[in-house]
Amino acid sequence: MTRVLAIGYDDQPLLREQPVLHAFPSSLGRDDLGPLLGIVGAELARGHEIVAIAPRWLSGPQLQRLQTVRAALDTSRLTVHTSALPPLAGAVLCELAAALGEVAPSAGALHAALPSLERDLVVVARLGSVARLAHPAPTPAQRALSAWPGSAFAVSWWPRPAVRTLRVADDGVALPPRAAWSGPAAARLAVAAPSDAGLDWVEQRVVPLFGGPEVVRVDQPPFSTLYWGTRQVVEVVAYPTDAAALLTPVPDAGVARRCPWCGAAVVSAVCPFCDLTPVRALSLSGRPRT
Repeated sequence: MTRVLAIGYDDQPLLREQPVLHAFPSSLGRDDLGPLLGIVGAELARGHEIVAIAPRWLSGPQLQRLQTVRAALDTSRLTVHTSALPPLAGAVLCELAAALGEVAPSAGALHAALPSLERDLVVVARLGSVARLAHPAPTPAQRALSAWPGSAFAVSWWPRPAVRTLRVADDGVALPPRAAWSGPAAARLAVAAPSDAGLDWVEQRVVPLFGGPEVVRVDQPPFSTLYWGTRQVVEVVAYPTDAAALLTPVPDAGVARRCPWCGAAVVSAVCPFCDLTPVRALSLSGRPRT
C-alpha cells in the first residue's frame, strides 16, 4: 500500500470515503520536521511506501526537508512528485492520489500515473485582478485593466492555460465542448469561493458546462493568494470520483521492473526513488527495500 504526503496543500473533504492523507499545509518549516519524521517512520514500519506531492511553484525548504527524512530513516521508500497545478487543483490531486494509493500495485506505479491524473482535472478560476498573476501570463492590456474597479477575468487550464477578460454581457468560461474531453467524466466540482457572489457565478456559468455535477464547497487553500496574486479569486476544479476511471492511468504491476540500485518496483523509464537512476529490465524477485 502507498500513503500520500501533501506538502503545501490541506486535506479537503472531496470524496465520500476519505482516504488516509497526511497533509502539511505549510512549506515544511523546521518545526514540522519532527512530526514528519514520526509519520513517515510509522508508515514505513507498517510496510507502506510513500509518495509526497508538493507545489512546483512554492519556494521553500520542503524538498530539502524530505531528503533529510529519507537520510535520517535510511529509506528509499519515499519519493516526491512536484506539481505545477494551482493550489485547489493540487489539493484535489493529493486526495485522488491518496485514494489510488490504497489500490495501486506499487508506489512506483502511482508516481507514474500522477501526470495523467493532473491532465484529467479541469481547472477554472475567476479573478478580480491579474496584475500579479505569473502563470498563465495575462496580456499587458489585461494587467492594466486590473486597476479598473469591477474588472474580472477567467483563467482556465484546459486544454491549455488561458486568461479571458470577462464582461457584463459575456462573463462565462470558454471551454471546448464536453464531447472533446478525453478524460473520465467529472462527477464533482470543488469550489473555493470567499463569498456567495462567487458561488453564484459558479452555479450559473460553470456548473452547466459539466452537466450539473455535485458542487463541494471547500476552504480557500493556504497558498491561494500567493499563487493567484489576489484575494479576489474563486477556484473551481472538476474531478472524477469513479474508482474504475481513476484506476485507468495506473500502470499494471505486470509491467513493473526492479531498479538495480534501490530495488524499487517501477514502471517508468527512470526510477523516481533514487535520483532518476536508469532502470534496467529485471525480474521483480529480489531483496526487499528498506
